[in-house]
Amino acid sequence: MADLDAYAEDHHWGDQRIDLRSRDLPALKARYLIDNLPERGRVLEIGCGGGRLLKTVAHHRQGLVLHGCDVRPLGHEPDEFAFTLVDPDVPDLPYPPGSFDVVLMFDVLEHFPDPAASVRAARAVLRDGGRFISFTPLEGQRLSFYRLYRRFLGDDLYARTKGHIHAFSESNLRALFTEHFRIVDQAYAYHFAGHLMDATLYAALASRGLHRRYWNDNPYYAEESEAAAAQKRRSLLGTALRAANTLAYAESRALRRRRAGAAGLLFVAKAH
Repeated sequence: MADLDAYAEDHHWGDQRIDLRSRDLPALKARYLIDNLPERGRVLEIGCGGGRLLKTVAHHRQGLVLHGCDVRPLGHEPDEFAFTLVDPDVPDLPYPPGSFDVVLMFDVLEHFPDPAASVRAARAVLRDGGRFISFTPLEGQRLSFYRLYRRFLGDDLYARTKGHIHAFSESNLRALFTEHFRIVDQAYAYHFAGHLMDATLYAALASRGLHRRYWNDNPYYAEESEAAAAQKRRSLLGTALRAANTLAYAESRALRRRRAGAAGLLFVAKAH
């Protein structure tokens, strides 16, 4: 996984805390997470990136002990959580069995070479009855703009543009969890507008010039000062992305219990 273009040194995954008052997709996902976390316990995020989700959790759930791991080192040691660098070629996690009350995987399962092994590894460090909370794209649905673009631009299109080496349908995503988990809550996201815009944007990133600009100027993945992030939000790209996010947010909020057309699934699963 470390060799994927999405993990190139010039790519960023964000280290700024998410504002839950925002009307955008990062806030939608973070709100779902916060609403489903306990007040106390130990939490691990697998694939924490720059730590923006864990920093958001630290702000809103101060009674939790937070850990994060990823295959790419952080630029600096965070105050909000303990970070562990992991080997992308070793599926098992370097934590004692049953040592966490909650495990998180947000926008990450589709990056792993062996998703089933990653789910087993998550279950191994989660206590019996613990919660697994996730957002996972559904880019393998039978009727999908992602499938349409892959047909014309290559099956590896989204592996090249955003490191998604797996395209899950809802049925094969659920099948990954049946042995070790029971899904107890779910919400759908990225319906028609969000689905179309996301599929089209990342298809367009096959252009190297746009690809570079996107990763350099995207305000949602800022890893810098708040002033610099604010400047990106005011840029032409930032303005367009915020407008698209506002529309997709409103649609996802209104249709969160509707499966039809959705290209993303938020869910809570209980370990058994």
